[in-house]
Amino acid sequence: MDGNEYLCSSWTILENGSLDVPMIVYNQQTDGTEGNNGNFYQIDLAWNAPCDCGYRKPAGKYTRDVPEGSEAHERTLTVLRTNYFSYALTASCTERQGANGTEHSLDYAVFARDKTMPIMIRKLARQALLDHGISSEEIAAMVKAKTKTCWGKDFYE
Repeated sequence: MDGNEYLCSSWTILENGSLDVPMIVYNQQTDGTEGNNGNFYQIDLAWNAPCDCGYRKPAGKYTRDVPEGSEAHERTLTVLRTNYFSYALTASCTERQGANGTEHSLDYAVFARDKTMPIMIRKLARQALLDHGISSEEIAAMVKAKTKTCWGKDFYE
């Protein structure tokens, strides 16, 4: 995605205190080899403003730093489903001009609080993917991070 090759990705999302860019994200990506701390990218994330009724669409815009020689594109991140505690299913899309005209890119990601998601949470995330029209075959073909390989065991295990 956007010229980044990685096996594992970790996002730390913090409040920034700025009205223009209220959230700042630090994204660490690694290929999982021992001693490789990977690359760090900073992402400025601005959630959509609330409408007059106070409702805020669960989506925002961001541009991630990219490796040298790659082109950065603004992306829209939409939270499709979450239980507000342990997981969130998101879709990230972008549009760019390519050799054959406008190209669209759509990526799905499941963010999880735990390095190893409990089976109940995996079932919820899988059902959310199915509910959004992603087939069982497409789910099976998705890249699944080897989180413990990349980041090590949790201290409480």
